This record gives sequence, C-alpha cells and structure tokens, in this order.
Amino acid sequence: MYYYINNFLLFSIIGFFFETILFAILKIHNQSGFMHLWWTPFYGTGVIIVLLSKKWFDKLNIKKKYKTLLMILYFFVVLSLLEFSGGWILERLHGYSLWTYEIIPLHIGKYISIGTSLIWTMFAFLYLYVIRKY
Repeated sequence: MYYYINNFLLFSIIGFFFETILFAILKIHNQSGFMHLWWTPFYGTGVIIVLLSKKWFDKLNIKKKYKTLLMILYFFVVLSLLEFSGGWILERLHGYSLWTYEIIPLHIGKYISIGTSLIWTMFAFLYLYVIRKY
C-alpha cells in the first residue's frame, strides 16, 4: 500500500515540475494543475493505473509481442480516458477548462489529442521498462 502511495505522491510532484518546465520552455503562461503546492495528482493517478495494469498484464499467458501491442493500445485508451474524465470533471467543478487541446492537430474534443495520448503511452513504457526496469 505504501508503495502505491509513495509512487502517487512522487509522480504528482514530478508531474508538477514537468508541466512547469514545459510551460516555461513553450512560453505558455499557465499554472500546472488546480491544486495548491507543488503537485498535480493526475500524474500520480496515471502512474498508479500503469502499475496496477502491469500486474494484470503479467498474468496474461500470451506471447510477449502480442502483450506489448495490447499494452500499447490499452495505455493509449485508458490514459486518454483519464485525461478526458479529469478535464471534464474539473470543468464541471470550476466552471472553466483548465486545459484544451483544440488548437493541437488531431485533437478529439477539448481534452484529448492523439499526439498527447501517444506521449502518455510512451511515458508509461518509459516508466515501466527504463525507470522500473520490469
């Protein structure tokens, strides 16, 4: 349990700094997240989803190449749904959008873009196979 709590907190903080640095590089005047202090819980939630999903995928008895392909599709869809649901819920709570991908090519509504979803999928694999070394 502590393992998941620690990962959630750690990557919520890393996510905050990631967004802050990205906004500075892109010269976007935006605040990372909707919370106070240095954390953005969506990143922590994403990492928990990735960790729990990896446990589920490890139980599947299929060839590694098919498992990898299935994981790519799964992370693409699930992390996109996380981003959509987070954006939708926060808009309902605050009365305005905290982010929008409407200016990005290949966007699907306000909260999902294919490019961004591919980046989240890449980050999931980077986390699992480079950082965690599964």
